[in-house]
Order: sequence, then structure tokens, then C-alpha cells
Amino acid sequence: MKYFDRVSNIGLVLSVICGIALTTFVFLSAVMRYLAGSPFHFTEEIVGLLFVSMVFLTLPACNFFDRDIVIDLFRAPRRRPIRIAKKALSEAVIVMFYLIFGYQSYKFAHLSFVLQSRSEMGEILLHPWMFIIPAACILGILIRLGKLLLVMQQTK
Repeated sequence: MKYFDRVSNIGLVLSVICGIALTTFVFLSAVMRYLAGSPFHFTEEIVGLLFVSMVFLTLPACNFFDRDIVIDLFRAPRRRPIRIAKKALSEAVIVMFYLIFGYQSYKFAHLSFVLQSRSEMGEILLHPWMFIIPAACILGILIRLGKLLLVMQQTK
């Protein structure tokens, strides 16, 4: 699990870098609008790509450090075996979500790669940005499976 800690922290650092770059582009766009009369022509595209990257780069860290949203449909059971089963079921549901979402996002990213699609105004290649999503899903799956194994070991 130490490997996932390191990878999660790297994702957080990259996310912060994306956030700083996003803020810089928005600031420069505002300055250029008033000084030069028009912002950079690609600002909206790069800001959107940076925002999506920022969100998905933090996803593994949110999973690893248990900083995600938790919805309890039932009260916390008092019996340990039921509590463990509930936790295992919730981990399995999250893994299923990552499998489906990761697969679908991979299909879109792969199509973007095959077509060598680019953004409209800035001509920015899209597939490197799009492959961040399935990569985050794979890391999320591995982290959740690791946590599921820890839950299963508690039953022994």
C-alpha cells in the first residue's frame, strides 16, 4: 500500500500544478482582455482540460486517504461480521463503478487517439488528456481492491 500512497501524493502534486496553471491562464486571459482587447484564443480549451485533469488526478488520493463521499443507507451495524460484509459490499460497488467508467472512458480516449483528435481553437491533442481518466480509474480499482483485501483479512 506504500506504493499507492506515493502514487496518490504524486497525483495530488500534479493536480496542484494543474490548478496553478488553470488559475494562471484565467488571470492572463482577463489581463489580455483588457490590455490587448482579446484573450488567448485557446484559453477556454486549456482551462477545461486542466480542470478535468485536476479532478481526476486527485481521485486516487481521495480513495486512498478515504476522503470520498460516504452515503450510509443503513445504520452502522453493531456486529463485526455484518460491518465487515457491509464494507466489503461498498468496496465492491465502487470497484464496479470504476470498471464501467474506466472502460467507457478508455473507449473514448482510444478513439481520440486513433483519430488524432484535436481541440477546435488551440489544436491541442486531446488523447493525452483523456487517458488520465482511465488511468485514474485503474489506480482507483487497485486501491479499492487493496482495501477490499484488508477488509477480507479482518474476517480471519
